[in-house]
Amino acid sequence: MKRSFLHTTLLYLVVGLLTGSLLIRIFLPPYYYVKHVVPERDFSAHELYRAVTAVPSIASDTLAGKVILLQGVVGAMTKDYILIGQDNETIRCTFRKTIYDRKPDLRIGEEIVLKGVCLGQYMNQAVVSQCVVLNMKSPAVAGGDSSKQ
Repeated sequence: MKRSFLHTTLLYLVVGLLTGSLLIRIFLPPYYYVKHVVPERDFSAHELYRAVTAVPSIASDTLAGKVILLQGVVGAMTKDYILIGQDNETIRCTFRKTIYDRKPDLRIGEEIVLKGVCLGQYMNQAVVSQCVVLNMKSPAVAGGDSSKQ
């Protein structure tokens, strides 16, 4: 059975559109340009933790999927994420994983400012993904008096 020219053209068009959308999704994932997006709000680690954990349902409506600016101290690190904050008030920050990005060299106790997409609360942590470090400050000299400024 021979297909008409119209059927063949439509088939090629659909396959081309599907392939194109797949390639765009692979090479330009969502939030690819987080670094260039103006954040909707800025938070300290303590403020974000309180905002997300106070009433999680309201926080997920107002903050989830929003690009935010976050300032805090690196509390812990793994190969997949870092924890910003102290004690039990921590924010889990994951970095973009593309061939163009690499995880910045951070140290525990270092003060950083980063931009990322707030995802809300997971277990007892606030979660920010697709993070990009904007500014780093070295930790205070060990043994120094931090109360003097």
